[in-house]
Amino acid sequence: MTSISLAALTCAVDAAPVEFEARFTSTSAAAYDGGGNPALADDFSALLAKHYAGSNPATTSVTGIENIDSSVHYTGQNSDYSVLMTARLDLAVTGQYEFQIGADWGRGGGIALLDNAGATLSDHNVLQELVRFDDIWWENDWSHGDVVSQTYDITAPGSFNIAWVGFEGCCAGNTTVRFSVDGSPFMILNETNIAPYLGAVGAPVPLPSSGVLMTGVLALLALCVRPREQLLPTT
Repeated sequence: MTSISLAALTCAVDAAPVEFEARFTSTSAAAYDGGGNPALADDFSALLAKHYAGSNPATTSVTGIENIDSSVHYTGQNSDYSVLMTARLDLAVTGQYEFQIGADWGRGGGIALLDNAGATLSDHNVLQELVRFDDIWWENDWSHGDVVSQTYDITAPGSFNIAWVGFEGCCAGNTTVRFSVDGSPFMILNETNIAPYLGAVGAPVPLPSSGVLMTGVLALLALCVRPREQLLPTT
């Protein structure tokens, strides 16, 4: 009789500890400063809504936030667009994380640290945010005054999202993010460089019940055990 291991009938369904995406939409929207009334100014959620309201969305999975450019990721459109870049990070190492972004946001933009509590980015809770209403262009120079920096104190392991959303009129410069932990040298934010700080921080995926497992065993046995064919004598 064929021996079947119950372990062989189960599989791990663990999400990767890191995920990067770049999403573009066509829009003429801009970050609104409230016209002198701070109460009317856009917050990060308002910027996110403006991005999603744009037309012709295009999403690309990337290995890091490095050289994100509409000429590569958005069919060459170089004006009147919005870009949303996200990093989902399962951070297992606590400490002070500093993220710097070099971007081309001619119509402003925003940055937010969010939890991972909802089904979509819009459902997550904003833990910390920064909105800029001015024309930002870093000119590919990390010492430029338009490089935007945010620092997050991660005091316990957890799953977080960092989102950068910006609006551009013309003429589509590239975007790169780099990071530092507890004052370490800055590194480009990509899968390789962030890997030492990641780990399994979410709840484990529940195993199937014994009844489900037994059903699987019987199904496999039915496939493996077949009637033997009788050999007919040759003439």
